[in-house]
Amino acid sequence: MESEINNMFKKFEKTYNRKYRGVAEHKKALKNFKNNYKKVAKLNKGKIKEFEDTGIHSYHLNRYADQDARELLEHYGVTMLPYYLVKNEQDYLHKYEANMKKLPIDNMITPNMNLYNLDDTERIYENFKKQYNRKNYTQPYEKATHYQRFYKTLVELNNKRFNGDDEAYIDSEADVIKKPHEYFFEKK
Repeated sequence: MESEINNMFKKFEKTYNRKYRGVAEHKKALKNFKNNYKKVAKLNKGKIKEFEDTGIHSYHLNRYADQDARELLEHYGVTMLPYYLVKNEQDYLHKYEANMKKLPIDNMITPNMNLYNLDDTERIYENFKKQYNRKNYTQPYEKATHYQRFYKTLVELNNKRFNGDDEAYIDSEADVIKKPHEYFFEKK
C-alpha cells in the first residue's frame, strides 16, 4: 500500500504541477497526502461515519490533498477538507438535492476549483495594479489599507468560489475602500 500511495503522490505532483521548497516541505506534503489518502480510503470503506444517510457516494482526493485543513485555511482563507464527495449518476438523479442539503458546505469542494493562494497576495496585487493602472501609493498607511482591502477581497472571493460562485473574480474595485476600516477582518 505504501508504494501505491507513493506512486499516486508522484502522479498528483505531475498532474497539479507541484513544486516544493526543499526536502522538508516535500516530506510534509507527502505525509499530508498519505494521511488524506488513508482517510479517504476509510471513508470509502464506511469505517468513518462522517455524514449520516447520504446515500451512495464515494470520496476522492482533490488538488489540495498535499495539505491539511489548517494549512488550507491559512493559505486560502476557507475551511475545507482536502477531499470531496462524489455522487454516482443514479443517486444524482434521484437523491442529490436532498442529500446536499444534509451536508455541511464547508466539507465540499469541486475538483477544478481554483482558489487564490493568499501566500501569493503580493504578486497578485502587483498584477492587479498593472492591469487596472493603479497608482503606487506613497503613504505607508494608504499603501497598507489598500493592500489589506485587496487581501480581504481575495478571502471573500475564495469563499464565494468555494460556495459555488463560478463568476467570482478580481475586478477593478478589489482594493477600493468604501467605508472606514472595512479592510479589517471582523472578530468572530
